[in-house]
Amino acid sequence: MVMIQSVSEYVFLARRRSTPAGVASSSRLSTQGSQIGGSAERFSVVANELSTASELPLESSLHLSSTSETLPVCLAERDPARGPQNVVVNNGPYQLLGNDLQLGEFPKRTFGQRLRSFQEHWYTKFLWLEYSSGIDAAFCFPCRLTVSVGLDKHGKPDQAFISRGFKNWKSAVSDFRDHETSLSHTSSMGVWQSLKQLDVKGSSVAQQMSSGYQAQILLNRSNVKKIFEAILFLGRQGLPLRGHDETDQSLNRGNFLELLELMSRSSSDLKRHLQGRTHYTSPSSQNAIISLIGDNIQGTIVKEAKESGMFAVICDETVDLSKVEQMSVCIRYVTNSLQVRERFLGFWPLARTDGESLFQLLTDVMSRLDLPMALLRAQCYDGAANMRGRYSGLASRVREVAKKAVYVHCYAHQLNLTLQDACKGVIAVRNQLGIVSTLYELLERSAKRHSIFQEVQRRRLEADCQLGNCPKTLKRHCESRWSSRYSSIHTVKEQFEAMLETLEELENDAIIGADAAALLKSISTFGFFFWISVLDKVLNVTQAMSLYLQGSTVDLQLARKYAQSVIKTFEDYRSDKEFNYLWKFLLNDSRRLGLEPPGLQRQRRLPRRLDTGGSEHHSPKSAEELCRTMYFELLDILMTQLRDRFCSEDVTIAMKVQSLLLESATTEEPDLQMVEDVVHFYDDDFDAPPSHVKAQLQVFYNFVKQNAGETPFTLSRN
Repeated sequence: MVMIQSVSEYVFLARRRSTPAGVASSSRLSTQGSQIGGSAERFSVVANELSTASELPLESSLHLSSTSETLPVCLAERDPARGPQNVVVNNGPYQLLGNDLQLGEFPKRTFGQRLRSFQEHWYTKFLWLEYSSGIDAAFCFPCRLTVSVGLDKHGKPDQAFISRGFKNWKSAVSDFRDHETSLSHTSSMGVWQSLKQLDVKGSSVAQQMSSGYQAQILLNRSNVKKIFEAILFLGRQGLPLRGHDETDQSLNRGNFLELLELMSRSSSDLKRHLQGRTHYTSPSSQNAIISLIGDNIQGTIVKEAKESGMFAVICDETVDLSKVEQMSVCIRYVTNSLQVRERFLGFWPLARTDGESLFQLLTDVMSRLDLPMALLRAQCYDGAANMRGRYSGLASRVREVAKKAVYVHCYAHQLNLTLQDACKGVIAVRNQLGIVSTLYELLERSAKRHSIFQEVQRRRLEADCQLGNCPKTLKRHCESRWSSRYSSIHTVKEQFEAMLETLEELENDAIIGADAAALLKSISTFGFFFWISVLDKVLNVTQAMSLYLQGSTVDLQLARKYAQSVIKTFEDYRSDKEFNYLWKFLLNDSRRLGLEPPGLQRQRRLPRRLDTGGSEHHSPKSAEELCRTMYFELLDILMTQLRDRFCSEDVTIAMKVQSLLLESATTEEPDLQMVEDVVHFYDDDFDAPPSHVKAQLQVFYNFVKQNAGETPFTLSRN
């Protein structure tokens, strides 16, 4: 006897008994490898053969591979025991009644001490149930339907209701209920209902199943789309996806899984999908989806940049938490609608940080993204030697392949470096900033001491009838946070008396009393009060410039003018008249506060072995002279650094381009020499000689003049 191994082989054997050898061979070739769940075309071939084979008589020599019982010689056409080829969606389950049988009732078999049989009233309780009179067994119509065409994608199918037949009448009702609540059955019921809604009465099984297969594809795509939307939402909000415990027993499985659970409450399809075997929510699936989304966004950015015709690159180095050196890459470009876009492209790991390695990485990134270096018109990095080095830095190497890529050092970063060098260059200023950091550690690192500081401020506000003001919090001074330097100094200056009172209270603390007393002594001097006041005055001037340089509307020309204005202000500060006024004002204020008066520290002599007896070192005669010298030194460093960093000639051509455009909008006759310089530098970007460009700029001026209220964009020197 022959054992049937698959539906396709069953069809082949059935056909071979009634068709010539050549036809049977052709039929077998067309059905081998046709596993349901592949393409709709392959599925249709199998389904059509099933429809044809259903008309062939079964022979007693054929056996099901999953049962040892021989099928009867003659079975009804729709009997479930015939196999999946007799499934017709619109016919529904094959539900025989007792009167339909030859004996007039269902056959009985012995179970223990009782005779039991299939019961008709089970049909009303379980609408999916069907009965085979050939082998006296029960089957599940929707489960047979989905398994026969390979749509059993959820749960593990129960073969007792699909191929072998269920015959245990003793526990039938409880087993039927267990099967009815199984994941495999509920999924099959959904497929059955979907196919019935297609309203394809009279169509073949292949047509019905093909339509159902397409419906399943659309449903799967809809569910996966919801998963994409959940990841997009979390990414846009900057929220992490994973949770510490993502098991089913966890009370919080992470943002991603909890969001999908919330979405599934209003979508039965998504809920059924999440309960299946393949749901695309694993960590690897999440990473794959994030990569797809990132590639799509990156592709859109690159497309816009290439359409704009030119772009600038912004790079910086950083070290992540795993101590891996990496380089971030951003590009800046102008869209066809004159909108400025600055977009982040990604992080790339670095093996080395020398100029050559950075250059190789940047060119590799541009090549992989299909961004031609020929379109590069500007480059912006920090001031490190490996970035801006004249001979081997990244900027100089990029200029070798992109001659028009002007290097610009971030002006906000340059201002921060200026202040950093000035504060470190004057010993007195450096020491006072160290005391400020110690103040923050003492008062703000402890909730108890913070509350004492806040309470002292509230009492002072009530005494001064300033109930509308709120207590201040000390800010931590951090070199990489450009605005923190002024915020920390200004709060100390503004709340100086409150800090004195707070430290006096903390002197009695058994744990930190000694630290509080030492800190109180350090800040109760005129020297500390003087330099904190000087820094507050100086940093107040640079703070507005720092905020402007970090804005999105900054331009080179105005940034330089801003720097020149700051330099002029410091020049006004650097005068004996200004210092004398400041000294007298702060001296009177310190006396009111009861601070230690100014004095000179004992000058330490050089050891004899180091004292060569050469030139005499100048020693200040008074505390006022010492402070005056260091005050002028601080301003000199600031002005020198600002001139060096903001008035260099590195961006001359960029300044000319900006001046040319702005002057062309306000001046009828543009500077021909400036036009020639710009056209000569950007020779490939212009398809006309300087005289033609000058004529176009004159037309541009007349257009702006005549259509000042109608132009779709605004030109401004601000």
